[in-house]
Amino acid sequence: SPAATTRLALAPLAALAGQPDARRWLLRSRFLPKTMEQFAAAVGKRDAQRQVAAIRALADVAGGGGDDGRREVLRAGGGELMQLILEVLASAGVAGHRINDDEDDDIDVILKLPGLAADAPKNSVFQTQLPVAALEALLLLRNLCFHTEAKAHVTANPRALDALVAAAGASDPGARAAAADALLALTHNGQRITTLLRKGRRPARLRRFASRASNAVAAGTSGRARADEHAAKCLDVLVREVLRVGDAGDDAFGHSPDSTLLDISEADARGIGREPSD
Repeated sequence: SPAATTRLALAPLAALAGQPDARRWLLRSRFLPKTMEQFAAAVGKRDAQRQVAAIRALADVAGGGGDDGRREVLRAGGGELMQLILEVLASAGVAGHRINDDEDDDIDVILKLPGLAADAPKNSVFQTQLPVAALEALLLLRNLCFHTEAKAHVTANPRALDALVAAAGASDPGARAAAADALLALTHNGQRITTLLRKGRRPARLRRFASRASNAVAAGTSGRARADEHAAKCLDVLVREVLRVGDAGDDAFGHSPDSTLLDISEADARGIGREPSD
């Protein structure tokens, strides 16, 4: 199929990011701009399989290429990359909106971006499994958030921050872990991000999501214990130590997340960001 051909073409080249000598060649080539073109075309045509192929290639470079890879992906994609990621998330019902102080927040309602993905299932973030393209987009966004330049892109588009907050409350453990990772990474030496997270109803929502994540660990029914625990750790630290909005979860998690957070390769091995096989 065309999507499989795209994947076969992109994947081996993206894998070169993990080799220091080949990485320099890859990052100086037209690979990233061309992959961005593929990504934009796939989103425009709503071709989910090609979206996955392009997103995974970008994520492989951002994950395997280390800080250099993340920097070059951000520079090749710029604001367009952030918008494309948001469109993919919106198509799954995971989208950010500005939360007003006087807004009723008794029930979490994830609003889609205006004019995007009009046929997306409402509130699908709370279903047990997000579409694979949305999970891959979260993993890509998560990897990019470990680079300092990501903070500028997120603050320039607050919907990105709200999309991450929404995903932190997802039922899917992989989505929850990726979003929690990204939020914690963004707040590291990111006072402006921290200030934005303290506005409106975001703190209350994150505290509730942290409690939900802790409950998921206690229940142990998802079958993905490591993702559950990782999300709970990150959200607990984010809420109690970064935002300082009160105890969120079980103190047994300690006061800091794992020093080495999930990498794309580890996520693949654990099944995070992949659709379960039949």
